[in-house]
Amino acid sequence: GLEVKKKRQKGINKDFADGFVFDCVSGEDKEVDILKSLQSYVKKGTSSTLEEKIERERAKLFGSKSLEKIPELVQEMENISDNIRVKQRRKKRCYATDSFFDDVTSSKALNAETAIGFDKMNLSRALLKAITACGFAEPTRIQSTCIPLALAGRDLCACSATGTGKTVAFMLPVLERLLYRSQQKSVTRVIVLTPTRELAIQV
Repeated sequence: GLEVKKKRQKGINKDFADGFVFDCVSGEDKEVDILKSLQSYVKKGTSSTLEEKIERERAKLFGSKSLEKIPELVQEMENISDNIRVKQRRKKRCYATDSFFDDVTSSKALNAETAIGFDKMNLSRALLKAITACGFAEPTRIQSTCIPLALAGRDLCACSATGTGKTVAFMLPVLERLLYRSQQKSVTRVIVLTPTRELAIQV
């Protein structure tokens, strides 16, 4: 057959010499396992059991003298029985609902036949003048019941239908409190907490 020889170009470095041949290609080394030559580069790991690792760690921590006492300690611990404690659930304290509400005051307010007018609620003159200017003539049932109690500093828990004047029932005591200013020191006079944003805008 024809053999084509390439011209040797000047200035080109050859990585391999012309006569370079791999060792494994020769007839004597064909059957040589290549992996055997790589064993020297692989990290030699010694196989050990879990007990041997534990003993080595104990030797580092306690030293050789204390290793002799470890089997004795293990035997002593085997004879000790475990204590099992059953955790019991604590019962929630049930507070009496009767102590939260004042039944006497509530019954008097609900059973009152005559409604109190705005002029008999111990309101200031400025607030009475503003009420008259806004067109309020007679207070509703919830207003006549809640305003005197709120002015007395009592806590209220009341419910009424829509449009019966609940907002005015708690706003008049708030405005009365805002009109009063302590001359001794500045204190927080009113805190209004609302459950919804719409109610906060209304207040």
